[in-house]
Amino acid sequence: MAARMTLTGLVLMIVVLGFTAHAPAITPEEFRLRSGADVVALCSTPASDPLYSAAVHMCHGFAGRMTTRGI
Repeated sequence: MAARMTLTGLVLMIVVLGFTAHAPAITPEEFRLRSGADVVALCSTPASDPLYSAAVHMCHGFAGRMTTRGI
């Protein structure tokens, strides 16, 4: 149950930040996922970013991993 609330909170934060903050270009360092800020950066990458496809796939993979492992 706590994992679902954490995932819900993460998704809500991404949605809110995605609509209110300008996302700078993603950097390869953010793919290392050292912090929650890196996850937010990947998940809010603008479609115009050259690394958009990779960032979105990493974001979806991370969220799917959290869901299936119950973390």
